[in-house]
Amino acid sequence: MKPTNKPMKRLSLYLFLIFFTLQTPSKADDIRDFQIEGMSIGDSLLDYFSEEEIKSRKQWFYPKSEKYYRINIIKEFEEYDHITFHIKKGDKKYIIESIKGVRYFENNHKECLKFKKEMVQDISSFLQKPEDRTYDGGWPDGRAKVEATDFTTSGGYIRIWCADWIKAKEEKGYKDGIFLTITPQKIYKWLGTAQ
Repeated sequence: MKPTNKPMKRLSLYLFLIFFTLQTPSKADDIRDFQIEGMSIGDSLLDYFSEEEIKSRKQWFYPKSEKYYRINIIKEFEEYDHITFHIKKGDKKYIIESIKGVRYFENNHKECLKFKKEMVQDISSFLQKPEDRTYDGGWPDGRAKVEATDFTTSGGYIRIWCADWIKAKEEKGYKDGIFLTITPQKIYKWLGTAQ
């Protein structure tokens, strides 16, 4: 995670988790200025994966809308265990509409939070006014705990969150970990109506 003009020493601390590229260190002008594994909002997945590989992934649609779907690509990325993308239904170019990187911290929530703190401090040096929140991850009976930090940038949102799935992981097979989402406003609003 870095502005492009920061030294490589600074980058080495975070290289295995996130790789941001900004034009200006003090402010991100656009949500597309951010990258995960070199991929940005607005890029075509075809620049990184074959069409056969993309089509082989299950398409996950939402209950109230099929305007966009999400796919997971699990492979040996440099920083992440898998990456999730939102793609517009019928888009033959497979333009990335949103992106999420996931790195697992199995049964190690404390280490996840430590890592999250470092990431938040680094991002806070060029994105202002982060908002912290804790929520139940959709499990109000205490089966999960999510600790998140949200950043607002021009055109979208960035969230870094650690999930401790507690009992939910046994029931659903979820894995504890750190998640980074880069979501444009239009997808954020759509998700609010699609789930």
